[in-house]
Amino acid sequence: MKIAVSRPDVIVSQPKKSRRTLYVVLAIVVVLVVIVLAVIGSTINSPTTTTTTTTSTISPSSNFVVGGGQYYQINFTLPSQARIQGNFTANPGITFYIVSQGETIYTSGPSTYAFTTGSVMSASVDTNLQSGNYQLIFLNQGNSTASVQITQQFIATNFG
Repeated sequence: MKIAVSRPDVIVSQPKKSRRTLYVVLAIVVVLVVIVLAVIGSTINSPTTTTTTTTSTISPSSNFVVGGGQYYQINFTLPSQARIQGNFTANPGITFYIVSQGETIYTSGPSTYAFTTGSVMSASVDTNLQSGNYQLIFLNQGNSTASVQITQQFIATNFG
């Protein structure tokens, strides 16, 4: 007859491999918590940058006539980089330019310009310019005796 004896002095311990896995998992959790807290802290403390835009009228809606071989100019100043938008109709056609103030306007047009349409009867303009002093130029390069009736309107949206 065999008698079963229980041994209370034997302690079952976890293998060392299970402890290592536990320590690795805990280390990863700690690292992730630190990263999340760092991201939250930098988001809370980072300054916010806002860009202010203002829209101003360069030239209100208006009508004018440009004689043959002549041009009409509208001066304007941009205190900061800006988006220039507008449109015009010309009957018969005209050549439109945006130039820096002081640019010489020849009967064939300016030698340098920031924007041009070429000879057209109507156009929509949408372009960006740096800060500075500019002119809208409506140049009648056609017949020296033919006048051109122009209707136009332009605005500037300044960034900054």
